[in-house]
Amino acid sequence: MKIIGSATANNGVTYTTYTFLNFIIYPQNTLPPQFRTSLSDLTVEATTYLEYTLPTIYDIDLDGWTVSVNFGLATLFARLNGNKI
Repeated sequence: MKIIGSATANNGVTYTTYTFLNFIIYPQNTLPPQFRTSLSDLTVEATTYLEYTLPTIYDIDLDGWTVSVNFGLATLFARLNGNKI
């Protein structure tokens, strides 16, 4: 950004000067949030119980995150509770 300033002296001469301002916008998003380890596939047989804990999420920018799961047809028997499925 260029800022220009001017002033007129008593003798009628106008003096003009300028300066440049550089801006850095924070937070800079260098990486999206990621699981620290890869997610693994789950197979659950009918009438069995399985609890899966999601891996820790790493967010280098600390810009926040939420987890949502699309269970599709598994909605009948699966749910997300905190960091567990």
